[in-house]
Amino acid sequence: MVNIYSTSYEILGMFLYPFLSTKRFNISETTHSYFTVTYYTDDELEYRFILDTNNSLDITIFNESYIVLEDIVNVWGTLAIDENRNKFFKLKNIAENNNVKVIVIDASGDDNDEDITHCSFDEFLNTFDTIQNMYLISSKMFKSYTSSVYSNQIYLPLIYYYFYLKDSFYAFPTHLNFSNINKSTEYDFISYLGLDSNIIDAKKWRKDFLNSINFGDKKILIPNTFIKNDLVKNNFLKINKSNHGMYNWYNMLEARNAKIKIVFETFGPNFEIKKNVGVITEKTFKCFIDNQPYILFINYEIKKLLKELGFKFVCPDVHHEYTKFISNLCEKDLNTWILDNNHIFEHNKNTLMNLIYSNKSPHIKILQKIINNENNIF
Repeated sequence: MVNIYSTSYEILGMFLYPFLSTKRFNISETTHSYFTVTYYTDDELEYRFILDTNNSLDITIFNESYIVLEDIVNVWGTLAIDENRNKFFKLKNIAENNNVKVIVIDASGDDNDEDITHCSFDEFLNTFDTIQNMYLISSKMFKSYTSSVYSNQIYLPLIYYYFYLKDSFYAFPTHLNFSNINKSTEYDFISYLGLDSNIIDAKKWRKDFLNSINFGDKKILIPNTFIKNDLVKNNFLKINKSNHGMYNWYNMLEARNAKIKIVFETFGPNFEIKKNVGVITEKTFKCFIDNQPYILFINYEIKKLLKELGFKFVCPDVHHEYTKFISNLCEKDLNTWILDNNHIFEHNKNTLMNLIYSNKSPHIKILQKIINNENNIF
């Protein structure tokens, strides 16, 4: 039996859920003083997924039957706190001394700081070339020169955020459909400028873009919901704390005040994609998981890759055409436009769900090949 182990439900879920399409799993638990270990064992006793909430990565429990799956966040940059670095050292120790296969998952976005660094990104990558049984599956865009590193899996954040967002999307059997067609809403558009949207020069390009649009008689709502360190109070979601938008779907409910969302990804369209930067975040995920109409402002190169995965877009490919596109849209009946394009939003939601649950997604193929000691996965 192969034991697939993780201390993170988000990471374990990314690999467990695709197996649910072909296998039936039994769940059992072992409760300790301060933590619980949960076992998901398939009926054929071929795979056992293990979630260890103790987060200790205790080297004494591992043997050759284990595959360790863990996420790593920017151990090479200034955002790398000691906890992340220590975790990385533990993973290297497990791979080197226990003959255990360790797969590091690099699926989060936004990390782009290498000014004051623990190690360079190249030094980080070299770990997987020098330590046997250590692998990296990364959403970041760079060319890999080693068979142990699988880069350019840009879709990974979309699956990661499905499990990471604190409202537990994965726990719901279905997701609410949405339609504002022919409904009365206070606003026609809604857009968020970011955590620091009250600061005039924070993400200034977003505000400049909105100012360039001729909205005519259409109304736009620009909330300050995610101003850094502000309290968001919502009895339904039981939120009464500092609320950075990635942690819940509050803004997805707030967006129901408008017909169409204008969504900006973290980095602007002219941002030069670097090998140590993840460029898809929860913002794109929240568009695809919900079929409320949206216009997604995202890097052209990333949009092209998302199209290759099957996603479709209602907006132009070239970013400088967005202003004209939305200004022209504001001259039309929005209900008609929504009705004409609703199939695209439905399609993207279905495409995302297929990625999450498919046992043919690249990261699942990589896992199976590593288990079987096969090279040349692609």
